[in-house]
Amino acid sequence: MQLSAGTVVGRYKVERRLGRGGMGTLYLAQDPVLTRPVALKLFHGDLDVADARERFAREARAAAALNHPNIVTIYDYGEFSTQPYIVMEFIEGRTLADLIPRGAEVPLGEKLRWLEELCTGASFVHRVGIIHRDIKPSNVMVDMARRIKVLDFGIARMDSGLSTTGTGPIGSPGYMAPEQIAGRGIDQRADIFAIGVLAYELITSTRAFQGETFEQVHKILNLHPPPANDLVAGLPGGLSDAIARAMAKDPAARFQDAESFSRAIAAVRKTLGSAPDVMKTVIIRRPGVPRGVASPGEPVVPPQSVAVSTPRPTTPWADSAELARRRGLQIEAALSDARRLMDGGNPENAREACERALTLDETHVDGLALYEVIKQALARQEAGRLLSDARRELEAGSLTQAANFLEQARTIDRDLPDAARLDRDLRLARVSAEHDRKRTESIRSCLQDAETALEQWDVEQALACAREVLDLDRTHARAQAIEAEALQRLDQETGAVPAASGEVPIDPLATVVIPAATMASARPAAHAAVPDIAPPPVPKPSVVVAATRSTSRRTPVAPAWALPGRTRTKAIAVVGVLIAAAVGFMALRPGPGPGPAVTGALVIDATPWAQVTAVTAADGTRISLPPQPSTPLSLTLPVGHYRVSLSGPPPVNERRDLELDVSEGQVVVAPFQQFSPLTAESYFEQYISSPLPAEGTP
Repeated sequence: MQLSAGTVVGRYKVERRLGRGGMGTLYLAQDPVLTRPVALKLFHGDLDVADARERFAREARAAAALNHPNIVTIYDYGEFSTQPYIVMEFIEGRTLADLIPRGAEVPLGEKLRWLEELCTGASFVHRVGIIHRDIKPSNVMVDMARRIKVLDFGIARMDSGLSTTGTGPIGSPGYMAPEQIAGRGIDQRADIFAIGVLAYELITSTRAFQGETFEQVHKILNLHPPPANDLVAGLPGGLSDAIARAMAKDPAARFQDAESFSRAIAAVRKTLGSAPDVMKTVIIRRPGVPRGVASPGEPVVPPQSVAVSTPRPTTPWADSAELARRRGLQIEAALSDARRLMDGGNPENAREACERALTLDETHVDGLALYEVIKQALARQEAGRLLSDARRELEAGSLTQAANFLEQARTIDRDLPDAARLDRDLRLARVSAEHDRKRTESIRSCLQDAETALEQWDVEQALACAREVLDLDRTHARAQAIEAEALQRLDQETGAVPAASGEVPIDPLATVVIPAATMASARPAAHAAVPDIAPPPVPKPSVVVAATRSTSRRTPVAPAWALPGRTRTKAIAVVGVLIAAAVGFMALRPGPGPGPAVTGALVIDATPWAQVTAVTAADGTRISLPPQPSTPLSLTLPVGHYRVSLSGPPPVNERRDLELDVSEGQVVVAPFQQFSPLTAESYFEQYISSPLPAEGTP
């Protein structure tokens, strides 16, 4: 698959192709979120095979976890039209494949430092169990700061699990270890062999195993290349032997780890001291090689030349010193502008000024160091902007977008000072949103049940569901309408007569004062034989209500035995309490004779239930309560003003106080109290959490 400029892969926009290899094609792309260039490698593989997607993701995560200054960082991975891809750090520089054939003027000391850095990066990755499998000059870059960056570490292993459509095997023939060619098991020593071959080529400018693929394979398995000090005169002692040891056919004869190879190279570099560096490698031809014929990668030189270095050519310009001086002034002026802009808090323009300096000298040490500082400042600035965007989205309720901005900010700067608080606020907002969602879902479900029950003429169920909605939202218009409709149908079913004009309708949360004679006349027939409560003929019962709040949903209360289903059961229980209060009150009233009655009855009820903790008269006298003073409760009290203290069910134990007046010859029904809903789990929690009694305790 060939991607054209402008193609979007994931979130990355392709700009141009950089190259193609056996495993995939490399593109330069742009990350629009972080506004930075990236290298995107699209593999020649297919994830539509068993286990391929999972294996690729596992290996990509392992490679992305590698963080070392000499290894190119992997930022992201994904899938594009069933083909896997990875997104890597884009490195500005040149590969060793570009530098070696050109005979670039590189001091020997710097070449040895490159080899040390290559070994250091390989050693870091080998310790976590990853093998490169394809180390070669084209996979090793020298960046703008003259540091080594190894490409594709761990990527060959990713590709090994795919149904590859590539054109070549994993590894390059001229750099593959013998055991790798033979298909035997390999370990980190295969990478050491490849580094040895690369070191041979870097030092001598000659390939260790030349020829076509078949010829290269034959030489790796059977022949040894000439020692490096036979091709280059004056190499430091030990360097040629170290390279030869790294290229040993037998893995047991090589360096057993990259760190050992690095120490050997470092020891050689220390011997250079102040000796002149080799500026350009010149090949000394071995006997038997025809004159004028150069092997691939070898510069052609006169046969008699045995110099170890050649001086730089004399410049044709007489004023080169003046040009260099002017260029130096321009560089310093640009860097001075960059520093001034940085101090003024303008890193964007500072970057442009620093780039002007690096355009004049791309290896300027101070310029490169300042450029890194500017890049870090821009990254922090971008992270702060993303954090502000995240906060704005959070305040607007866009939690997903806020989380995306926060993650992007943390990708740039893990130590943002406000990120932790924003993360906490975001998580709390998610909890609140989930609570609101469940509440909305409960309202929707209960409302649907209420409407269904109303359609099926199940008045009690409709009323219960509507009130469950109103418990969650007291202003829900549809639930209020369903409740009113259900109450109207309830009146029709029971034959209850609506309140006469001018009468105050009953409020379930109001204090109800009922004449005792009325309560006596409302007893069931089973109580008619009790002479002391037989009611005298009375006019139509009247109910006087002392309202404590206003409501739009009020209706007359029908006789309990006239109500159907669950409503009848609940109402009978409440009326039973009222009758018991009346019976107790009438039993305590004095018989016929002179003198008015001096007591009244008080009825207290609550849902789900409550404990009456105290009844206190106006003068501070505490009234004696029964052993289990839980609601519903009826008390016969002297006429007067009382404070009734209630405690709701545990574990909340909510406290409430009621102010009530007890009148002579009347039953006072206190306002109905509703406490926090009680579940079986919350009720039994107090017993479950209590410590068990000690063994032997009764």
